[in-house]
Amino acid sequence: MRPAPRALKFRKLGMPFALQSLKELDFALEKLALRAARGGPMIVELYVPEVGSMRIGLGLGRTVLSFKPSPAETKAKGKGAAKPMVTAGSLRGDGVTYWTWCDDHRHGYRRERLVDIEAGLAAVRLFFRTGELDSALDWEEFTPGLA
Repeated sequence: MRPAPRALKFRKLGMPFALQSLKELDFALEKLALRAARGGPMIVELYVPEVGSMRIGLGLGRTVLSFKPSPAETKAKGKGAAKPMVTAGSLRGDGVTYWTWCDDHRHGYRRERLVDIEAGLAAVRLFFRTGELDSALDWEEFTPGLA
């Protein structure tokens, strides 16, 4: 039995990419990374049914990832449900890095949230396959307003 299709969203209007395979995910991420390199850094969001979504910033040498559990997961598990999470990188110091989400919303993340782009892409691939966060990265509970 094939898993439910995943979806990759990157703009406000239009349908997200429906993805059935890791090969399709890699192709879409590669094309969107090229677009981000030309047009400016962007955030894309991968939806995994019944688990939640993961965002990744594309277009820079480093990235940030965030996870949000699905409403179904939160409702089914209540207080035992997964919490929203964001990466915790090793960079220190002041500074905010910005990506554009859905063509017009700028999201800034503190420098300490940034991780290597290759590690971030590997984490997205793992999330696509398993619905799990990559334990090779450090994660912290996301607090709105403190990205």
